[in-house]
Amino acid sequence: MKMKFSVLLISFILLFACESEKPKEEIPSDAPEIEVKITRMDVLLRDLMRQKQDLNEEKIRQSLNIHLPFLQEWLFASDTTLADSLYPQLIQYFCQDSRSAQLTDSVLNKFPKEYNFQEVLKDPFRRFHYHFPKEPIPAVYLYVTGYQPESGLRDQSYLSERYLGLSLDYFLGENFAFYPGDLPKFIRRRCKPEYIPVAAMRHFAEYLHPEPDLSQSPILLDYVLTYGIWQAFLETMLPEVPDSVRLSYTSAQWTFAEAYEADIYKELVPLLFSSDFMKFEKYLSDKPYTPNLSGDSADRLAMLLGWRIIRTYREKHPEVSWPELMKNFNHRKIFEEARYKPS
Repeated sequence: MKMKFSVLLISFILLFACESEKPKEEIPSDAPEIEVKITRMDVLLRDLMRQKQDLNEEKIRQSLNIHLPFLQEWLFASDTTLADSLYPQLIQYFCQDSRSAQLTDSVLNKFPKEYNFQEVLKDPFRRFHYHFPKEPIPAVYLYVTGYQPESGLRDQSYLSERYLGLSLDYFLGENFAFYPGDLPKFIRRRCKPEYIPVAAMRHFAEYLHPEPDLSQSPILLDYVLTYGIWQAFLETMLPEVPDSVRLSYTSAQWTFAEAYEADIYKELVPLLFSSDFMKFEKYLSDKPYTPNLSGDSADRLAMLLGWRIIRTYREKHPEVSWPELMKNFNHRKIFEEARYKPS
C-alpha cells in the first residue's frame, strides 16, 4: 500500500483528537481499595553494599532471609535446595561488584528510597482486582539486574503467581549513559518511569492470554487478536496513560496509525489466515517502522489492528467480562463477531 504524509495540518488534528475519541473506562468509585505490598530490593542491597568490607554470608542471611521465597524464585526458579546454599554467595558477589554499586546508585538517584511506587501502582492494581477478583494480587519486588547481552526488548522483569518483579534499571530515561551501546533509539524511548505501570500490567496480560505457540502453527489472526487483547486490557487498566505512550509510538507513528487505519486493514487482511510466519513477521516485530512503508509508519501493525478489532468486539459484546475474554482463544469467532470495519 502507498501511504504518504502530505497534509500536516490534518495530521496534527488527528494526533490531538485520537487520545479522546473514545471515553476511557473507569471502575466504580466504591470499588475496593488495594494496598500493593512493595519491597525495594535495590535499597536493601545498597545497604549491604555499604558494608562491603565486612560483608559475609551470615550477614546476608540475617538481612535477606525474610525474602528467601522471592529470592528462590528470582534467582533459582524455585529450586529451594540450590537457592539456600548459593544465594548468599551470589548476593555477596553482586554487592562487591563496583559496576553493580554504580548502577544501583543511578537507580536510587532516579528513584530515591522515599519514591512513592505505591501511588504509581495502586490504581492499576485496583482496576485489575475489580475486573479479576479471583486472581491473586502478587507482592511487588523492585530490584536492579544490569543489562544482558542481546536482551532486546525484554527487561528482567517477570510475573509469577506470588510475585511481580520489576527491574528499575530499565526505566532510567532514554538518555541514560549505561544502557548497552547498541540499544536502539526506538527502544530507549520506552525506558522511562512512565512506562513502569505499562510494563507491570503487560505482564498480567501476557500471563492471562499467552502468546501463540509456534509449534501449533498459528495464523496471523491469532497474533493480531492476542496482541489486540493485550492492548485493550492495558487500555482498561491504565485509562490515564495516553494511547501513544501505551503503544510506544512517536507522535508521527500515532498520526500515521490514525490516518491510515483502513489501509492497514487492507494490507493485513490477505494474510490473516496464513500460517506462514515469514510472510507476516514484519507486522509483528518491534522495529523503528514497518519495512516497505514510510519512515514515519507505525511498527507492530498487527497489534494496532488487533486493538481496534477488540475495541469493536467489546463495544458490541459488553456482556463479555474480562476474565471470559482472556480465556477465549477462539480468535476466528471473536473476529467474526466483532464485524470490524475500519473508519
